[in-house]
Amino acid sequence: VHALGYVGEVSAYEIEKGLFKNITQGSLVGKAGLEKTYDKYLRGEDGAFMEEVDVAGNVVKHYDSVQPIPGKNLKLTIDYELQKELEAFTDKHLAFLRSSGIAPGARAAAVVAIDPRNGAVRAMVSRPGYDPNWFVHGISSKNWNSINNDPNYPMNNKVITGEYPPGSTFKIVSTYAPALNEKGDTLATTFMDEPYEYPDGSPVNNATRSYGGETTIRKAIQNSINVVAVKCLEQVTPALGLKYLDDFGFTTLAHGTEADKDANGNIWSDANLATALGGITNGVKNVELCAAYAAIANGGNYIKPIYYTQILDHDGNVLIENTSVSRSVIKDSTAYLLTSAMEDVVKKGTGTACQLDNMTVAGKTGTTEDYNDLWFVGYTPYYTCAVWSGYDNNEKIPEDARNFHKNLWKKVMNRIHEGLDDKDFDMPSSVEKASVCSETGLLPRAGCPTITEYFDISSLPTEYCDKHFYGSSDYSENDYSYSEDTDADTDSAAAAIPTAAPDGTDSTAGGDSTDNTGDNSGGDNTDNTGDNSGGDNTDNTGDNSGSDNTGGDDGSGDNTGDDDGGDTGDDTGSDGDPVEYY
Repeated sequence: VHALGYVGEVSAYEIEKGLFKNITQGSLVGKAGLEKTYDKYLRGEDGAFMEEVDVAGNVVKHYDSVQPIPGKNLKLTIDYELQKELEAFTDKHLAFLRSSGIAPGARAAAVVAIDPRNGAVRAMVSRPGYDPNWFVHGISSKNWNSINNDPNYPMNNKVITGEYPPGSTFKIVSTYAPALNEKGDTLATTFMDEPYEYPDGSPVNNATRSYGGETTIRKAIQNSINVVAVKCLEQVTPALGLKYLDDFGFTTLAHGTEADKDANGNIWSDANLATALGGITNGVKNVELCAAYAAIANGGNYIKPIYYTQILDHDGNVLIENTSVSRSVIKDSTAYLLTSAMEDVVKKGTGTACQLDNMTVAGKTGTTEDYNDLWFVGYTPYYTCAVWSGYDNNEKIPEDARNFHKNLWKKVMNRIHEGLDDKDFDMPSSVEKASVCSETGLLPRAGCPTITEYFDISSLPTEYCDKHFYGSSDYSENDYSYSEDTDADTDSAAAAIPTAAPDGTDSTAGGDSTDNTGDNSGGDNTDNTGDNSGGDNTDNTGDNSGSDNTGGDDGSGDNTGDDDGGDTGDDTGSDGDPVEYY
């Protein structure tokens, strides 16, 4: 219902405000969804005629008449059969959670599937929904009150207009994309995973309250490690991270302008370290997050989502071709490197529950503070899909319901890939493999633990590791040649990196996005539970309240694939002290 919308009689208010052109009282107009958005095309023009009749109602004379003009037709991108099945999958999963007692209040979810090659939205579902027939001839007070008083806002299209904290899904697009694309970092670049603080002194915590030492970007993505993400964005700079988010098509971000001033006069900005963990002023729209990941799946080229391909007249003639212009956001090499790392998320990280039957998958999990919001955004060489589940009233999702979004994602994507051949993501010619020291990311010497990694050819390491040099030996550069046939990852340091455990959570307070103050919560987790307090990224301190911020998932899990962890929550604090969440 949210996708197509409905029609109803035009209201006196709509006529008075001129919301529709060439309209008269009693006419039917689009009220929601595609019916409303494209009303000017879909609605035709009424006809009219004038006749003279006698007192008995018999026509005496015909005068001039105006023939009605049929409305135009929209050729939608929606796959009707897939749409029906997606709605059925979603309703069935939510009904089971309620009837089984696992999550009695489970009614909210948002799912969208996009073809990354052309931006076509193939299916989208927002729950809870409503009966559009209630509106056709005027809705009753009873039905209106049942919709208007529902805490999960049935009228809100959670795919297109709903805004929810993105959690650790933001690590990819805000931090690692610019780091790999223009800061010279590689998947083998290491950051020290160690106790760390935001600029205001509040800690950036991992879920386990433990740290893994030297950690590559690949491992940090796989296990969703907070400290590495925050350190990496600090190197990238929050301002550049925000620019990339704009380029990826997000429209809900705060940039520190007058447009971002709240009712109390605070001007908000998302150019903060907490943005690495999804700690932003407002939430993000599901369809925009899906489109951002679709850009990575499309070799770094962003295409704005489209809902129809053609407008046709009533005879079937094409009047308008609707194509969305593609623009390059990141290099094809960067897109491939991110994809490769996110394949590990699904193979052995926080997203193992999203492995598909005979299909290659890359993706990222996201979980906000106290399990208020759960995300999985992933893609194959064919399609990209984003699933959000949660509560609009910020209620905590019960423990046994925390794989719902992953199960739904898997169900939808298995269905949409029926009959398609499994294939790998295409590796561009701008990417090569090389063996490097797993602890420094540099060319290995004799004593180095080594891994095989992909690199942009312009970022292939040229320096040798100086950490494992064991005295005088003669080294020849010919001993360390680049090879396309090197073995798979043999990272001997992997045991030192935290891995995921089911149902871990963390919270980070920190990274305020106003010019005045605040503690924004942020955070991600890896193994177990933990409260993370984060930091503030502002010049001053003071009282601040924010909405759900930052992100988090846990680290890897072999079987469960549970992603947990927390992204922020509402922050208050009269003295600017960090807020802990339990």
